[in-house]
Amino acid sequence: MAANYWIGTDGVWSTNGNWSSGTAPAASGTAVLDGTYSDFPITSGFAQGAVDLALLFINENYTADVASAGDPLVINADLVVHLGGGGLNISNDGTGKTIDKMIINTAGNDASNTVKGGNITMLAVTRGNVELIDVDATMADLILSQDQDIFGANVKVLSTSTAITNIKMDGGRLTLAGAADVGKIIMSQGVLTNESSSLSSTELHQFNGSTNWNTAVTLSFAAIMAGRLDFTKTSHEKTITKFLLMPDATFEFIPSLTTATPLDLTGESGVSG
Repeated sequence: MAANYWIGTDGVWSTNGNWSSGTAPAASGTAVLDGTYSDFPITSGFAQGAVDLALLFINENYTADVASAGDPLVINADLVVHLGGGGLNISNDGTGKTIDKMIINTAGNDASNTVKGGNITMLAVTRGNVELIDVDATMADLILSQDQDIFGANVKVLSTSTAITNIKMDGGRLTLAGAADVGKIIMSQGVLTNESSSLSSTELHQFNGSTNWNTAVTLSFAAIMAGRLDFTKTSHEKTITKFLLMPDATFEFIPSLTTATPLDLTGESGVSG
């Protein structure tokens, strides 16, 4: 099916005349916002829950916002790619359909994006601010990396019903403010802050960067190869069941609130309580 380009001048997604094909995007179609035909912001007509796109593509030349956090675009898609300069506010219809994979690398570093509701299999963010709100099912992969800016990706998980199987960080900032559970975190760089008290069996594999645990937590396994693990920010009890601390790593903790017996290979002062 040929790509369907946004050519609109009145901001209404559902108006047929605002699309190059003469009809609004339909099931299995490809919707493209490229800024060439139109850079007009999309401000209404967002009730598209019956539509399951193959692809929603927003390229770097489209600089306007799509919808708003309070009134998101409701649509389903196999793949969403957002490279534009504005914000994308999107939700699937919450009836078992999905936004299967989403890639966000916004041209505007300050662009604010919200992802709400239903199921998302994979979210990869390189640049831009992203909030996950009321995402109900298990997300297989949440991936943060850096582009030109060391903290290019800034992601907040706000939903208490969101479980994430794997988090992979090569940079950026991630705040877990409401995650239901996380299986494994693999961190090469960046800053991770946990504010969720629901994590009970998470594995942390940290090769660099900084992790801050600000609530009660149980890590079933933690291997800190380098960087910093900080347990000192709040007066909550924290437990690490199996703990490996390598020479280039630093572990800061409050002894009376921490249960962990690291195999300390630092030979230095990397462990500080």
